[in-house]
Amino acid sequence: MELKPRGLKLKEAATYVGLSVNGYRNAVKKGILPGPIPGTSIYDLHKIDEAFDQLSGIIKKEKSSLDPYEQWLASQDED
Repeated sequence: MELKPRGLKLKEAATYVGLSVNGYRNAVKKGILPGPIPGTSIYDLHKIDEAFDQLSGIIKKEKSSLDPYEQWLASQDED
């Protein structure tokens, strides 16, 4: 049984999403992709997948991460 690691090093995380290491670092600085787990140099594969899902529209942002106007709009759809 081959085990697929969940924790990735920076180069592996960058390769996984199709970016250079510098490109991945820039995406982290812009808040587009997740940085390493606090206190480590390990990147969580599930967090990377979650960020990609949000970018591609597969999953929507959680209401708590919406700005007040977006929250209001979302609440109007629920009525």
